[in-house]
Amino acid sequence: MSKSAPFDAAAFRAAVLAATKTPPKPVTLPGVGDAFRRDVTVSDVHEAGEIVAEHAKVLTLSAKKIAVGVGLAQTICGPDGTRVFDPSSPGDVEMLATLPWSSARGLSQPGAEGEEKKG
Repeated sequence: MSKSAPFDAAAFRAAVLAATKTPPKPVTLPGVGDAFRRDVTVSDVHEAGEIVAEHAKVLTLSAKKIAVGVGLAQTICGPDGTRVFDPSSPGDVEMLATLPWSSARGLSQPGAEGEEKKG
């Protein structure tokens, strides 16, 4: 942080607002197909903890695996940012938690197996 320039609260607020409006990014999941991924928000992270605790009561997966499924459900979306899967659905979470890593890793690591599509 520069000591010479005063903090500009209005500019900072504008930058935070702009950061909340990032569009979904197109990705290809090998063996699955084309999709989009949205950025996970602070509220998504908070919500995930509550969802994992609830799903742990009904699923036989470990909490870590459930958390991965919830994260994928929160991330995979259509071009308008609408989620494809419901993170509060145990069935959706279990399906995503058991997706082959070679397909799913493109969502969390663009440029690995699944790659963000250009333009």
